[in-house]
Amino acid sequence: MGDAEASPGPSSSASSSPPDPTRAAKLCRRLHRGLAVRVGTSLPASAQHKAALQLLELRDLVANGTALDVTCKTQLLCVGIACARAAWYSGGDEAAQQMRLTMTLVFALLVLAEATATADEDADADADPGATGLVEAWRAASLADNLFAASGVYASSMAQRVAVDFEMCHATLRVARQAGDEGGLEQYATLAEIFYRCGIARATHAEVGGTAPFVALHAVGAPHADPTQRKESLMSLVEVAESEAGQQAMRDLILSVKLPRSVVGVRRTLLLTREANAAAAKQHAEKLTEAHDAAMRGASWCWQHDADLVHRLCAPLAGLAVILCPHKSDMRKADAFNGRVQLPFLQCTSPPADVPCLTLLQHTREWVLYTLDARGKTRVHFRDSGFDAACTGLLMLTQRVRK
Repeated sequence: MGDAEASPGPSSSASSSPPDPTRAAKLCRRLHRGLAVRVGTSLPASAQHKAALQLLELRDLVANGTALDVTCKTQLLCVGIACARAAWYSGGDEAAQQMRLTMTLVFALLVLAEATATADEDADADADPGATGLVEAWRAASLADNLFAASGVYASSMAQRVAVDFEMCHATLRVARQAGDEGGLEQYATLAEIFYRCGIARATHAEVGGTAPFVALHAVGAPHADPTQRKESLMSLVEVAESEAGQQAMRDLILSVKLPRSVVGVRRTLLLTREANAAAAKQHAEKLTEAHDAAMRGASWCWQHDADLVHRLCAPLAGLAVILCPHKSDMRKADAFNGRVQLPFLQCTSPPADVPCLTLLQHTREWVLYTLDARGKTRVHFRDSGFDAACTGLLMLTQRVRK
């Protein structure tokens, strides 16, 4: 992508084109139409080349004083999220690398637009050393820290700030603005990934989040509501993971929850990537051993006797993973949970309309069972926070799967 690839940050060598909000708005619309595609949809090289030229022209307009309105910024955010999702879904192939570059350039453009919009408001706005600390803390924290606040950054005074996706989005923009032209492509790519992951979390919370626990009327009398039936149903689900495939699933789910976000990353399949496994073996051997030992003890033992809540949570998760992916070989190739369990480290294609999905809202620690109809309307069936809520959501989803 030419100059953009060499310098992702705000360019000081932009052409002298005058501010033109109308042209900028048109370019944003075209980028949104061309790049905001569904996960799993491939883009031809010609479309990507056209988008690169549009991004360069838009960069020059913004660098020369063109202000982007809220609509333009929202369109660019949607483009960046779509490219990030496509990159995570594709893994490490050439298409993923191209999408990773495009999402980075879109992020750099949003950074430049934000800097232009706030240049006159506060000259010291970017001088925030805390932003760098927040970004590093987010990368070092694990999902377990977020869910159970047992250790790590979520047990510190920075806990609440790191957990808020809105604040993390602003922190990544601040750090990128501080880097300016000196920010290399890899640094911008890392910041872009954090920005989009937090942006997706914000959007998901806006779609299915709420202010109080919720159970739809049709689910009130379900088997999970009776304590005896609930206990038996959970044990039945856990026992499904008593197999070699279940052990693999449990090991990698435990690692995905316990390892730092910077190691786990985002993937399409249930099992960790080779890169994540290598990093875990090199940097987190103790956690790797703990996960392996838990998997070898078996899901049933962990569910009944283990004091570690992560191990207990991953037991029914592994059982559902085996149900939805019965062939061991599919765990390395197929979408994890067929896209029906949505966790922060997974990026899969969306299930068909009206198929129930269970998602985790990290900030509020809520588990939400919902469906999306053919018109894109969301219907929430269950929402609550905590370990018991996760088990309830898994039981409700399993019941739908087995029908």
